[in-house]
Amino acid sequence: MPRTAGGGQRPSAERLMKVSVEGQPASGSLSHRIRLEGRKDEIRELVDAFDTMLARLEAHVAEQRRSAANASHELRTPLAISRSLLDAARNDPTHDRGELVDRLHAVNARAIVS
Repeated sequence: MPRTAGGGQRPSAERLMKVSVEGQPASGSLSHRIRLEGRKDEIRELVDAFDTMLARLEAHVAEQRRSAANASHELRTPLAISRSLLDAARNDPTHDRGELVDRLHAVNARAIVS
């Protein structure tokens, strides 16, 4: 194998091609890893660092998705209650509008505090 100016060995073109081919992303999925086998050289260290970075990025994206799903769920509950109150008031023309406004205000206040 060719040597660098400092006396170390340079990665071969064949090894670099293997990383290039194995490193093709799997349809944009963050779960794809290169997992390069073989000796521990500069290329392997770089690939291992890249795989670690992808794992961390994948974990952060999953956490973001969970947070968005939780926020969405938290918003749906007060909205569903408000919708039910409004539907009931629409179907009962004798319903006290002041009471409806008070109940909607209370639902809104609970949603904001939670």
